Amino acid sequence: MLFEKIKATYKDDADVGDAMIVTALRDEALFRRLLGEVAPINVAVETGTNRGFATVVLEEFCREVHTFDIKDFPGRQRIFDLFSAGRSTFHLIANDAEKKRVLDTLQFDFAFLDGNHYKVADDFEMVRHCGRVLFHDYTLGFPPENQRSFVVRFVDTLDGVVTKEPPFAYWTDGVPK
Repeated sequence: MLFEKIKATYKDDADVGDAMIVTALRDEALFRRLLGEVAPINVAVETGTNRGFATVVLEEFCREVHTFDIKDFPGRQRIFDLFSAGRSTFHLIANDAEKKRVLDTLQFDFAFLDGNHYKVADDFEMVRHCGRVLFHDYTLGFPPENQRSFVVRFVDTLDGVVTKEPPFAYWTDGVPK
């Protein structure tokens, strides 16, 4: 598993602590299973790159990944250099308008939403035309103002086929890909 490889690589590294790695990859087995169930994926987009752990896993199931964030987190390039298969393009964007401009130039058949959860509805509107969207942090039991609660409330309003396996929820328009 990627978690074990990263943990071994970052042993004694002040940049990336075990807590951050555990948080990022605590759901790795479920993430892999869900991606395997929806594969094949030609081109995926990901919102919320952070350090790129999910991006590296996505690459295993996709021909190409375009990942977006408003910040280039410390350690991201190192993760990409060590673990990426080189099929990812990182887009450092200033805002949602810039993200939308780039997304409008891409043809993709899958989206993984793990960015600004307070604006999950905006991200969904930008990617829904691909027909397959996996949400992260669909997690019940948080206070209403918590970002995870925004994901839960939004996903629970969606029409279409929604499979919920917290902390993930998968939406499809129902059209076979």
